[in-house]
Amino acid sequence: MKDIRIGRPSRIINLLFITLILLAGMDISWAGAIIANHASTDIHMIPQSAIEDAKASLIIAYGHTSHGSQITSGMSGLVGFMNGLGYPEDLYAYNSSGSGGALCLRDNPFSGASDLGNPDRTAWNSATRAYLNAHPEVNVVIWSWCGQVSDATETDINTYLSLMNALEIDYPSVQFVYMTGHLDGSGLTGNLHLRNEQIRDFCMANNKILFDFADIESYDPGRLVNYNVLLANDACDYDGDYNGTRESNWAIDWQNTHTLDVDWYSCASAHSQPLNANLKAYAAWWLWVRLAGWNACTHAPSDLSATADSILGQVSLTWNDHSSNEDSFLIQRQLNGTGWNMAYATVPADTTVFTDTGLGFGTYQYRIVAHRDDDGSGNPCDSGPSNTASANIAQSIPAAPSTLVSQVDHFDIQLSWTDNSDNEDAFVVERSIDGGTFSILVANLAPNTPGYTDTNLPPLHTYAYRVKAVNSLGDSGYSNETSQYLYDASITIRLENDVAGEIIDAFLLSATPDTNYGATAYETNFDRFIVQFNLPTEVMDKKIISAELGFFVWAVDPADAGTSLALYRVIQPWVEASVTWNSAETGLLWATPGADVAESVGQVVVENLDHGYLTPVNITGTVQQWVDDIVPNYGLVLDKGPSVGMGIKASEYSVGPYLEITYTQKTCMADIDFDNDVDGMDLALFVGNFEAGCLETFASAYGR
Repeated sequence: MKDIRIGRPSRIINLLFITLILLAGMDISWAGAIIANHASTDIHMIPQSAIEDAKASLIIAYGHTSHGSQITSGMSGLVGFMNGLGYPEDLYAYNSSGSGGALCLRDNPFSGASDLGNPDRTAWNSATRAYLNAHPEVNVVIWSWCGQVSDATETDINTYLSLMNALEIDYPSVQFVYMTGHLDGSGLTGNLHLRNEQIRDFCMANNKILFDFADIESYDPGRLVNYNVLLANDACDYDGDYNGTRESNWAIDWQNTHTLDVDWYSCASAHSQPLNANLKAYAAWWLWVRLAGWNACTHAPSDLSATADSILGQVSLTWNDHSSNEDSFLIQRQLNGTGWNMAYATVPADTTVFTDTGLGFGTYQYRIVAHRDDDGSGNPCDSGPSNTASANIAQSIPAAPSTLVSQVDHFDIQLSWTDNSDNEDAFVVERSIDGGTFSILVANLAPNTPGYTDTNLPPLHTYAYRVKAVNSLGDSGYSNETSQYLYDASITIRLENDVAGEIIDAFLLSATPDTNYGATAYETNFDRFIVQFNLPTEVMDKKIISAELGFFVWAVDPADAGTSLALYRVIQPWVEASVTWNSAETGLLWATPGADVAESVGQVVVENLDHGYLTPVNITGTVQQWVDDIVPNYGLVLDKGPSVGMGIKASEYSVGPYLEITYTQKTCMADIDFDNDVDGMDLALFVGNFEAGCLETFASAYGR
């Protein structure tokens, strides 16, 4: 205890006694729950085989802001640290693709939310669903808080828990990780601790997965003192002498008395000390290997599959056995989304098949757990569960999916559709290339899956898709077909205020309708903000793959977060040096004060930011119209109105609006309907989507 500088020895002795009592009753495997906490920070206890298993099986999507970055910055520093300790080279590496044998961890891949409380307390839910629909290969999702638990109400946390639970039901093949909020210095009587306990209690009672962020930063590696009792905060400062001042820092104390690059390593650690991020990284890897099936009991089975026979009323299960010391396997079953029967059936050790018979109509989900009667201490133990497999005992063939749509994302094509059945065993995705015969692309996509992404496609081909639902009684009809032409390599440019002449903009104020604000660098008390980007010749007559408009904001009123502001296309030219609320330029009035506009081209969502860019708006269609000269480029106007509290930085400021455009060459086609004949149907399609640059190509092929 000599490392801890305190003024009252009796207090630390009492605290040690309380902490040891808590530790004595602590078990991080409550009835199937997986809890990563301060007892999960011994990186050296994890075998290499478990690390390799996690890297081979997990695809993780992690959403966070600054506090949550402690996990990833700690994991980044861990690679070199463990290399230096003689572990296999880059054993702990991670990247966004899993390439090179690394763990696949996609850092902040979501759109529409930054963390569990930003821009509000529910946006992360829709962001998660959208991402999983487009990326069904992801099997672990984790989000962090960034201070929002401190002022959360019991209702706020219940909303969080309810949304997480619903995600688990709707995406049964994904493991969702709950999280507590970081320490804020309020101790065991503060609101933060109460809300964190609410999260912990729910996870323990309902067999959830929890990364206990707060608990991990409540202990140094010695695990003897709970610094949350001593009013510790996220910087690791604590009050050791009851005087109301945090005069000590447990992380710095420990770092100063231990050897760098042997006992700890230096790394980035937002708002905190390197040791805190070290511990977060250790606990994260403990969590990853647990999710991949490892624990101190025995290895979890894997590759569980379930095949239904609706005529016989039975489901056949098969799995892989990875343990050599199990005494039996427990078969867990769930019917129609109700609670899990944790020991529905038991089969002997080394068994890898089971048939569930005498079943009525419904959806059945299964998991397999390896069980030991004695873990060496006289107590039974279970492995983690296998993956979840689903099967449906159906009364009829499934209804066909509908509204199949596709969109291009560089060299990937993202599909989404409407699932019109509740009894499919799988979806089948079929693909045709350049008008050829359809063939099966994916034969067994999980039931309830509303999308699929076809990745790493060669360019300069047209890819068409159709989808059907299947079960043991037969196949549905096909959905509609959708197709996309994949263009060649793309180029991305960004128009912003550091390049002279690329942007003109101005604030428009109804209160001072004849005053020009074209040279104003920033403003909060405005009604509208008008902006025009002068498109370079290099993008003209090109295929616009994507175009995103971003606004840099400040002084946002938190009460207005989540408000949607309309963005309109301007239909009359204007002059930056003289434009006002009433006039487009000197001597030329707007027909409608505040700018003459056409259709809305998008919605800008206000976010609770302090000097930062709002989530960009997709204006691809509008920019394509500009570069094709279908409509003139007179810019856009953002309608903020007088009541929304938010400032915008204009192009005159060091940071301001930007337009990021990704484009490629257009490819002219004549056989537009891919029937191997250029005929009247192709002519009608060409006229309906006329492209002047392709007229010669089409006329030559049409021959009329």
